[in-house]
Amino acid sequence: MKGFYSFLRNERAFFLPFVLFIFFIIFSVVTTSITIYQNELKISNHLYEQLKTETLVEMTKLNFIQALETEELRERGELTYTFPQGDVSLQYEKKKAHTYKIYLDIITDQNTEFFIELVVNNEK
Repeated sequence: MKGFYSFLRNERAFFLPFVLFIFFIIFSVVTTSITIYQNELKISNHLYEQLKTETLVEMTKLNFIQALETEELRERGELTYTFPQGDVSLQYEKKKAHTYKIYLDIITDQNTEFFIELVVNNEK
């Protein structure tokens, strides 16, 4: 019987499970950290594209209001603006005396496409 229980008292046999357990924990932490980092990169890129899109919307609104003040625009039409951050195709239609509904098709320089619908009031 003494030989049967000798493996329980042999401490060298417990190193392999202990090392495997520590390796598994370290491997899990590293893998999780890499996955979190990749997700954060994707989120950062999406936020950057959204920021560029919001900038393009504001620049397009400003150009459209300036075009309303300086040019005679029809009741409805289409305009195209090109900016360093991307291209904007604007379709507009007049709803009231100084109110226009505009539809923006925005393509950023990274080929991300957004569709936005706005109401613009150019009343002074």
